[in-house]
Amino acid sequence: PAAASRALVALGELHAAQNDRAGAAQYWRAALAKQEPDSQPSAMIIAMIMNVLAQVVEPGEAIPLLRRALAVDKRIVGPAYPEVGAVDQLLAAALLADGKAPEAVPLARESVSILATNLGPEHPRTAIAVNTLADTLRATGKFAEAERCYLRALNIDEKFFGPQHPATLD
Repeated sequence: PAAASRALVALGELHAAQNDRAGAAQYWRAALAKQEPDSQPSAMIIAMIMNVLAQVVEPGEAIPLLRRALAVDKRIVGPAYPEVGAVDQLLAAALLADGKAPEAVPLARESVSILATNLGPEHPRTAIAVNTLADTLRATGKFAEAERCYLRALNIDEKFFGPQHPATLD
């Protein structure tokens, strides 16, 4: 099953690289079906597959996948690991896209905290989390705090990439 799962994951990545979200999702769902959920290595692979699958499906399908991936990650690596912060950010973004901004705010805050602690407060991955937090704050009407977060994310990107880099100009 491990070799087949790796091949299915790779096929999903190939389709994702071609912007074929449906094809990627099909292969990643098949890879999930081949995993044995009781073993720790398999659980980490399952969490990883759920993470990538969640990025190509609609928010309604992504949310339960990300909740499961987050539970696996917290159980295996602990609540303060950078992967937990990354999944928190993805889950917050999915909740926001699904119209559940109030539920997304605490996850976005946790994501920023975990990533800033582990990767540094001026890391580009932290900037992504800060931007997601800003989006959730804006959606809940906390405009002043959202503006501070957007400015913080922009500042991180400008320091890391430079003011003329495409990541800064987006």
